[in-house]
Amino acid sequence: MAVANVRRTALQIINTVRLKQGLLGVTGFDSDTHTNLLLNLLNEVIEEVTDFSDWPQLYREYTVTAISSVDQYTIASVSASADIKNLSEISYGNRSNPLQWVTVEEMRLLRRGSRTATGEPTFVALMGTSGSEPFVRVHPVPITADVTTMSVVYYKMPRLLVTADNTAGVVPVWPASLLVQGLYAKALLDENEGVQTKQFDAAYAEFRKMLMEVDNRLGADTGPMFVKIVPRV
Repeated sequence: MAVANVRRTALQIINTVRLKQGLLGVTGFDSDTHTNLLLNLLNEVIEEVTDFSDWPQLYREYTVTAISSVDQYTIASVSASADIKNLSEISYGNRSNPLQWVTVEEMRLLRRGSRTATGEPTFVALMGTSGSEPFVRVHPVPITADVTTMSVVYYKMPRLLVTADNTAGVVPVWPASLLVQGLYAKALLDENEGVQTKQFDAAYAEFRKMLMEVDNRLGADTGPMFVKIVPRV
């Protein structure tokens, strides 16, 4: 579903919230301290929205070349400005089924039982990170004479907005109405020094409702997330 017509730049989102607060719009993120505060709060909203779901807009694929006798691989981001949010699946060669995710403890158990086992990998574990890039371990250890690749599916983490972005016209991937509502709720909370007023509760509840609706609409549009069952008398 195309959502370009409902998106706005980060600066337009902030100006919409300023108008809801009875303030005039600004031309840049560094126009005053309040605008700079709203920029930081918008980053918090984007982080919350990102963590809510595996958004199709953040879907990415990455190819890793398997190397004989090497069982550990770093999954690099496609762009240095977009860290990996979470790994979805890794497939080996032309096999239909992806590698089976196991815990670090299970991987250690597999390696203790058959440390020298070689062949096409069946299992994969997330072992840690190298800087901001995750690295994984596969088992058995691949042994291949030909060039074999592993296809990695992951969801990226949008980078934080900075004051220089207002000139670049950065447009977040979600509908502006959702981000405006989330930013407005956080602005209300900040105005009251962290006290959850009735106005904040109402604004935040509306934001969470919109978040579920947008997740449903931009995903598979499969209907309501929750089903209420009412027993008959």
